[in-house]
Amino acid sequence: MTSGWTEPRRSPLIRLEGRQSWLLALTVGTALLLGGGTAAGLGSDAVVQLISLALLLSVGITGLKIGGPRRSAPFVIAAAILALPLLQLIPVPPQLWETFPGRGEMVTIYTAIGLGLPWLPASLDPHATLGAALSLLPGIAVFAATTQLQWQGRRTISLIILAIGMVSVFLGLVQLMEGPSSPLRFFPITNPGDSVGFFANRNHYAALLYCSIAMAIAWLVGLMVDRRLDQPLAIATLGFVCLLLVVGLAMARSRAGVFLVALVVTGGILMANRIGARAGRRIAIVVGAVLGVAGVVAGTYGLPGLLGRFDDGIVDRFRLLISATTARAAEAFLPIGSGFGTFVPIYQRFQTPISLSTSYINHAHNDWLESWLEGGWPAAAIAGAFLVWFLVVAIKVWRSTDLSPIDQALARAATLAIGALLIHSGVDYPLRTTAMMILFSFCCGLLISPPERQALVSRSGRSVGRSGWLANRLGALGRRPQSSWTSDRFG
Repeated sequence: MTSGWTEPRRSPLIRLEGRQSWLLALTVGTALLLGGGTAAGLGSDAVVQLISLALLLSVGITGLKIGGPRRSAPFVIAAAILALPLLQLIPVPPQLWETFPGRGEMVTIYTAIGLGLPWLPASLDPHATLGAALSLLPGIAVFAATTQLQWQGRRTISLIILAIGMVSVFLGLVQLMEGPSSPLRFFPITNPGDSVGFFANRNHYAALLYCSIAMAIAWLVGLMVDRRLDQPLAIATLGFVCLLLVVGLAMARSRAGVFLVALVVTGGILMANRIGARAGRRIAIVVGAVLGVAGVVAGTYGLPGLLGRFDDGIVDRFRLLISATTARAAEAFLPIGSGFGTFVPIYQRFQTPISLSTSYINHAHNDWLESWLEGGWPAAAIAGAFLVWFLVVAIKVWRSTDLSPIDQALARAATLAIGALLIHSGVDYPLRTTAMMILFSFCCGLLISPPERQALVSRSGRSVGRSGWLANRLGALGRRPQSSWTSDRFG
């Protein structure tokens, strides 16, 4: 396979430009450090939401550059995701409201007390639905800002994610050493016997790690081709990062994490193999060896505890009971759903003696079913539209060869992370945490090539960016312009 990329001479490898880029970095970093809780109304989530509002305002002020109708589909989907819970808050006439399925009990109550049915919103809990809509703002803001970010800035954000992933592993190891009473467990409802990092739930912590592993593999693959850095040092550093992340994932004892990291690792080796015929095989061998060593070390230290998690099977039967109850509830509220944020009271209405538990069920452990319950067929339609867009753009990303090796690898790693999170959402709810929603949104933004810089025409007739124009005016006469790569239009 040949590549259309040409190596730049002095192009910076990483860089953040402008206030919006720094706000994006702050939003991502804050979310990964504070947004790992699963309860509604957390103060830490409110902090992230406030920062994301500033980011969203910055994107609005500078102007969201979409780049044509063909690239507008993901933005329309993002707008629909935010609009759906807001539409559920609009009051409708009583004659229409009483025709909505699942509202019979409330109609009976109003009739029994002799009151006429007022105008009511579609959501059975408007306050919870408003909270659900606000919780979407960080993801929308990060997605929009990432699509406006140039390649160097995207690399910088990916390194921030990797750095926080590594810090999380060290934190998780300390949590294990200090035991269930460790003061470094930041959420009162958590998995006290496992490492959870900055999260409340080991499965969501594992989700951060397998997404980070995908990005670490991307950097390893990219830097083995792009020779702007010292290769031995870069390979050794990234090899250590992969080792650390895999060990941390094993310590989390997440069953879903084990299967999904295997998927990510397989995709990473395929990513390396697609670089080129001879070089691709060599890089794939190196990547496979690094990950193999990481797997052996992780198995040595984490396998005994991890095997105990499979005593109840690959997926415990109680989660299947929760999913069955959620599906039954969803069917009762079709076609419009019960309203976002209403899962807990609606689920309790449909519980049967066999599905009762001493544990508090705050989510369905199947985000696809929970979204169907709360949003009905409109939510299912939006999810379907997203899946179609993702499959189309992922195929383009894996076929394209016009980006730099690092950027190409990061885009392909984003498809692996997104795919793993979508699968994970079938047995859990990682995207209900602010942290993982932010990471998911960033990965979606990586699949859309950034808008071209405003071009200015030099005296020689060449069209160059503003910074290139200034360099051309101030630089020595006769100097060759820096070569660069072309950006394939993914989304």
